Amino acid sequence: MRKNKAFRGRPAILRIISYLLLYGSNLLLCLFLRSYFLILIQLLLTIAPVLSLLAVLQLQKELLVQVVSQEEQIMREQTAPFHIVLDNPTWWPALQVKLELGIDNPFMERQGDQRLCLPVHSRSQNRFRLPLRPTELGIVRVRVKAVWVQDILGLVWFSGKRLAKEPAMGECLVLPRGEETDLEKAAQTRIGLTQSEESPAPGSDFSQISDIREYIPGDRLKDIHWKLSAKRETLLVKERVNISQDRLVLLAGFSEDRQGRSLVAQQVWQLARMMLGERTQVLLLWWDGEMSAFQQYAIETYQELCTAFGRMYQTWSPVEGGSLLSLMRRNCPGFGTYLLAQMEQEGVAVKVVGNDGSW
Repeated sequence: MRKNKAFRGRPAILRIISYLLLYGSNLLLCLFLRSYFLILIQLLLTIAPVLSLLAVLQLQKELLVQVVSQEEQIMREQTAPFHIVLDNPTWWPALQVKLELGIDNPFMERQGDQRLCLPVHSRSQNRFRLPLRPTELGIVRVRVKAVWVQDILGLVWFSGKRLAKEPAMGECLVLPRGEETDLEKAAQTRIGLTQSEESPAPGSDFSQISDIREYIPGDRLKDIHWKLSAKRETLLVKERVNISQDRLVLLAGFSEDRQGRSLVAQQVWQLARMMLGERTQVLLLWWDGEMSAFQQYAIETYQELCTAFGRMYQTWSPVEGGSLLSLMRRNCPGFGTYLLAQMEQEGVAVKVVGNDGSW
């Protein structure tokens, strides 16, 4: 903070000394040479600092700084669509406008600062692209913490006053990349889901019976319709299909570890995208420590999935695996079977869990 105060409050001493030396040298030449040209230059050197200070005083009152995000969401490692907009309605330009930016990601608990030095043209809206490429999931927020305008002679810095009245901030949602999907793990998860299809509890009806057919070697014994087979004296199998009204309950379990948190979010994204591709509704849950309750988001479209992730990035809370299951049984007893994605020693684990604690 001491560096910031020195940077903000003091004039450019070296510039002022250099200008005084130039002013004094030209004054001595005027006294000895008696040149009208040198007298004219001396007059300009006298008026220029006054005009420069008056101009920057008006500019620092009128200059409006904004952070604009052209897209609400991007994929990880894509260039962020942030632009810094400097709107100057006055006739006075500025060679240097210094911005102190705060960049944070609440999901990954990251905070940082960045400083930019930009020129501003007179009576124009100056737009500059912010070179930012997020490598972590979450919500990237960029806000302008301070603005400092230097007069055109470079003698003094003044604080931009419009910023205090109109805080400038932009944000962008960073989502997992589509090609990160682990197809093998997704397939294993789907197999695990089909093994829980017949649970009568809410939240675990992933398919429905569409037809009855004769047994074919390789069919699961669980799908045999024993009562009807006994009546007809032949093995009959229940044939199942997924329908758009099906629902998958997906619980995201986050930990304190940043890398593990990112991997869990990535796996949840993959599973949700896979289920939406099969026209299965997803009910996404995560623990919100501030509300002491599970946040629930019903997802049927890609945009709803993005909205749910934006909410999850802001309201997540770390909970250990055993505690999470206990909270689930106590707060959501109506859910019979659900998918749990959480970090374990071997990596991200996705398991089909019964609300009675069974795996």
